[in-house]
Amino acid sequence: MKNKWSDIKVSFGDGNRIPALLENLKNNNLQEREKSYWDLTNLTVLQSDLYEGAYYIIDPLIALLEDSLCKDKFYPLDILYEIFDGSAPSDVKIEIGDKATQLPIACRNRIIANRRVIENVRVSTEKEVKAKDDLLTLLDNPKDMFPSEHSKENAKEILKSLGLPPSAGGL
Repeated sequence: MKNKWSDIKVSFGDGNRIPALLENLKNNNLQEREKSYWDLTNLTVLQSDLYEGAYYIIDPLIALLEDSLCKDKFYPLDILYEIFDGSAPSDVKIEIGDKATQLPIACRNRIIANRRVIENVRVSTEKEVKAKDDLLTLLDNPKDMFPSEHSKENAKEILKSLGLPPSAGGL
């Protein structure tokens, strides 16, 4: 796993801004949180296109869901939704250990591995409740996670990695 944010590919520039943007999602100022949300999303999952940085922000986003200092859970939940729903060409891979995995598969597997945290996160506002419900619905309905640009082969590989038969994706 890469350990320098500057080495992580994002939509523009480098990943050096990511740690500060993640930290700023805990800011008491709504406008600052919202600006960080948009900047972070645009760096890692721009217009549904996943960049390598998306994978590396999943664990920090999950940590924010567990962090009592992060009062607004909407932004971490919504970014996780965008990542899970994102896509990338099948040749875009990420090195995990000694294995290269398609970026969307790696991201989805990482989010699914943290499902219990997502289920147990305490939400209070209508916006947070909807973001949590939407994410859990997406996790429960894998056939909804294949944008039209994904090939059937790519879709079958994603379903297989999730332990689901092709029929679960309508294939």
